[in-house]
Amino acid sequence: MVGDFRARLEALGGALYEVRSLRDARDTARSLVAGAGVARWADPVLDGIAELEAPPERAQVSLIVADVGVAETGAIGFAHRRGRPRAAGLLPDRQVALLLRGDLVRTQAEALARWFGEGAAAGNVVFAAGPSRTADIEQRMMLGVHGPRSLDVVLYG
Repeated sequence: MVGDFRARLEALGGALYEVRSLRDARDTARSLVAGAGVARWADPVLDGIAELEAPPERAQVSLIVADVGVAETGAIGFAHRRGRPRAAGLLPDRQVALLLRGDLVRTQAEALARWFGEGAAAGNVVFAAGPSRTADIEQRMMLGVHGPRSLDVVLYG
């Protein structure tokens, strides 16, 4: 399943870093953000990674925890809620997301069931697979219009 996730994520321009532990994930993320201004979520998983925190509108990097990874699409999914502001997850040019190996699922339906199954409600859910992209009427592709221009996923556990 990790191989499928990697292949699809990389085909869309994202990058996957596989490590064994949360400590290794933090070390990898620390090297990825290296000295950049970071807008991060208030999550203990992210503690000790960013040297320089910045408001989302001035940050170069978004540092988040993905709730799920989807092997069939190469996407990560995350929900905004208290301590997880939209701006921190969407405004900076680069996104670094930590993903627990146990949160990798095969299908989009499995991912959605985590938020909306059995009467649960998640609020605003975002799926990201590689850089944000859109095309105009002349089919010119533009990156970063609706979110980060690059996506790095650190898979751990």
